[in-house]
Amino acid sequence: MSAAETARPRSIAAASAILWVVAVALLAAGAAKIAMYDQFDDSVGEAVQTVFERMPEEGFDDASSPGEQFGSVPMYAAYLASATGFILFGVFFLSTAIAVGRARSESRAVAVVGGGIAIVLCAVPNLIDLGWIIAIGASNQADSLVAERVRAAVPTWTVIADNAAAALLVLGSIAAALLLHRPEAKEYLSPRPDAA
Repeated sequence: MSAAETARPRSIAAASAILWVVAVALLAAGAAKIAMYDQFDDSVGEAVQTVFERMPEEGFDDASSPGEQFGSVPMYAAYLASATGFILFGVFFLSTAIAVGRARSESRAVAVVGGGIAIVLCAVPNLIDLGWIIAIGASNQADSLVAERVRAAVPTWTVIADNAAAALLVLGSIAAALLLHRPEAKEYLSPRPDAA
């Protein structure tokens, strides 16, 4: 084979670069959530106290009180699931970017399938705010008020950063899949029989 026939197509380099950007964005969003955990935990405690102090004398219709039993679990689960998803898929995209950059034959399938899974399990839930929908919906009357107060206490920049990382995940996954399915990339990444 000549050097021109073995030269790495630009589409593979571009796909690898896009996957690197997605990985960095997801890892940054996950790291921000981990760094902000104490603030989140404090806001839950403050919200429980505020709702408890403002609770009507006759109580809530469902006889609930804020923070009882496992009332705050849906809020913590939503927060931790989001942080975990960002970190896990960030590591996945990092390893996939490396594999694509090294032109591993299986990297195309891994990038496409893994990107689709990441969109479904990480991007969509963050973009539609599924965790908070569940946190408010799964809570009793008092804890739904707590969840609303906690949600209002979340800094706007973190919501924007989460949504930007999720949107970048969607766009980057689609762009990488399209680039890796270009004819020259498919040919370059196709398994080659060992030379005898």
